[in-house]
Formats: sequence, C-alpha cells, structure tokens
Amino acid sequence: MRVSVALPRRANLLDLFVSPYSDRLGWHLAFQRSRLSRPRFSSQFPFVEFEKVFIDALWVSTIDGSQMREVGHVKPPSIISTAGWTPDGQHFDFGYFAGEPIQTLWTVPVD
Repeated sequence: MRVSVALPRRANLLDLFVSPYSDRLGWHLAFQRSRLSRPRFSSQFPFVEFEKVFIDALWVSTIDGSQMREVGHVKPPSIISTAGWTPDGQHFDFGYFAGEPIQTLWTVPVD
C-alpha cells in the first residue's frame, strides 16, 4: 500500500510503525521550535538569541495516514529513543532519555 500523507507543520518523521492488526500507524515525530534565550549585552547593545529546540512526540493515525492525532510528547531536553505498539494494539511502549544516561521505559494508551 502506498499513501501520501501531509505531516503536521514543522514535523520531521523519525520513525513509523504499524499496529499488530495492521489497522493503524504509530508516528514518532520531532517538532522544531524556536525559543528565546535570555537577553544579553554585547558592546553595550542588547540582543536576544533564538535557540532551536526539538520536541519528540508520538502520534497515531488510521492505516491510510488520515485522522492523525497526538498521543503525547516529552519536554526538552528529553528525547524518545524507541517506540512501538504493545501486542494488544491499544498502547505505545517507548523509551526516553531525560537528560541522564539512564533510559526510562513507559507505556501509554493510544485511545
């Protein structure tokens, strides 16, 4: 099956996984955001820097890519390292790093 899907604005596809019953898709997306840093002074002129921040999120859709919606996301600097469906097709299992070298594993409901 080949489908054409428009990703949400500013989203980058990191991973795509099919549910155990082949009726839905799981999406691991990263969204690029800009955030203001603290104002700084250089040569007596204030300036503000924008830093790029990536927010990792898990989304779900039907198998044809329609009805996309967010299941959840992690706050920076945390990143989702791996994600997949549970055997019952009702949850995502995922691992993430929260700024430490230890990976945490979680399960979240999709519906």
